[in-house]
Amino acid sequence: LHRSQTGLATVGHNLANADTEGYRRQRVLGAAYDPVRLGNAGQLGTGVKVQSITHAVDRFLERQMLRDQTLAGFFSGRTTTLSALERLHSEATDPNVAGSMDAFFNSARELSQDPTNGAARASFVSSAENVANAFNVLDRDMRALQDGIDDTLRNKAERVSQIAEQIAKLNARITSTEVDGSMANDLRDQRDELIKELSGLVDVNVMLEADG
Repeated sequence: LHRSQTGLATVGHNLANADTEGYRRQRVLGAAYDPVRLGNAGQLGTGVKVQSITHAVDRFLERQMLRDQTLAGFFSGRTTTLSALERLHSEATDPNVAGSMDAFFNSARELSQDPTNGAARASFVSSAENVANAFNVLDRDMRALQDGIDDTLRNKAERVSQIAEQIAKLNARITSTEVDGSMANDLRDQRDELIKELSGLVDVNVMLEADG
């Protein structure tokens, strides 16, 4: 009866947390009680006891997920930065460096054919100013992009420190909770969710010690 009641309570806990972020399903593991010996008649079973309440998860798949989470974070960050750079060098931008350079060399060619032509000289000077302006604007935009990346890195570094501090606190709580041999499954869920977030920011390698 105790084993069945524990199983029902665990099922209820799973259902109640079906929509909880990071929650992992739990299950009850039972083990037979030591039997009673009835003289020459053999042994009489005395029922089942609750051995432990554990997570119903695949540790191998979890390690794969952390690895993929790290790769996804890396490629996401690189894609965001390269996309921003691509927009800066796009032909749709105004002023456009490539278009300004083409206009500059065209005006230089026209001026070389008739250096005394005032209109050609004015066009050459104007195109040169446009090229300089285009490079100045590009430099300003790239510096702004670099500043944005630096700010993002600082924010992520701060978040990494926060997560590490929270994991350390959960480690202490898990160790003290499991000193009697029980499993702090809900605390472990919270820690695993933090590790998952951390793996999207930096490369992590999880090593579980014997004390949890």
